Amino acid sequence: MDDEYKRCGTANIFLCVEPLKGRTVVEATEHRAKVDFAYFIRDLCDGPYRDAYLNGIGLSVLRFSNLDVLGNMDGVITEIVQYLDVDAQ
Repeated sequence: MDDEYKRCGTANIFLCVEPLKGRTVVEATEHRAKVDFAYFIRDLCDGPYRDAYLNGIGLSVLRFSNLDVLGNMDGVITEIVQYLDVDAQ
């Protein structure tokens, strides 16, 4: 009897752990490419860590996709105004 290992592809699993704050960020990719690591790090810097710093100094962050800004500017402005109205109360 012969047994052969069939490779069905590889993937990345990225993990960022911040034990003192109890924070973990995990991301799995469908394939294995070096660029996936760059995207993971970019998302960390653009997401929780940049926002955490700004929130810590009293600023708020609202994020909108490029598609929303280019295709739904009225909706974006409405959301910003609603946020400012709620925050002012």
